[in-house]
Amino acid sequence: MSLQNEVEKEIVLSLARREMSKYDIAETLDRAYSAIHKAVNSLLSKGLITATRRVPSSKNPNITVEYYKLTPQGMALYGSIVRSKIATLSMPVIQEFKLKLRRRMQATIDYIVPRLIARQSGFIKKLEAIKAMYIKSGTLGLLKLKPKDVSPKLEAFANAVSQGADFAVYPPAEDIEEKAVMDAAMTLLSRLLRIPTYRRRVAEVGQLSVVLTLDLSQVDMPPEEKSEALFWSIVYEGLSKEAKRKS
Repeated sequence: MSLQNEVEKEIVLSLARREMSKYDIAETLDRAYSAIHKAVNSLLSKGLITATRRVPSSKNPNITVEYYKLTPQGMALYGSIVRSKIATLSMPVIQEFKLKLRRRMQATIDYIVPRLIARQSGFIKKLEAIKAMYIKSGTLGLLKLKPKDVSPKLEAFANAVSQGADFAVYPPAEDIEEKAVMDAAMTLLSRLLRIPTYRRRVAEVGQLSVVLTLDLSQVDMPPEEKSEALFWSIVYEGLSKEAKRKS
């Protein structure tokens, strides 16, 4: 489902942060209450939001104020809206990511195909060192292919996956940041697909989507302090664990 009404889109984005009443939404979006009232009723009828509670108005106890939140369908739509907004700001990065993914897959193909063919041809002794890799990565199924079919099959797979890949970040990465940002995305993708059961489900579903959003708008800190807090609360912990694994 997509929304054509801009007011409804703004409400979905606002309710993704917290429960709000019509009055709260009107104040936050700086919109007329009548427009918000109409849009909220429309979203309710579409099953995208739901009423969570009713409380007496702080201004007039005789009036009940209703609060709303997104339904699961609303949250799914929120993710779609965010991805769409991000994609419009990150098209160059998307194309570069596709190329990076394709190059990475090609490097793997160039490495694995000769070894698969050699293994099929009976040169087992030369491949003992990488037998464990085949077993762990689940590539044994490819050994059933005829040698001449291995490379075309993997090439077609790599082309389809890289062309179907999508990647976007917000705020957009500066030129000097793009490589590091794409490397981080590639690492996340690699780590997710290392989980055998999850990798199998991705193959069954035919799609992998990751929506990761950090909303710092409600944090009352200067940008410099937010940046430091992000490092010490998230980055430093990861670096510490990585250092321990290497030691």
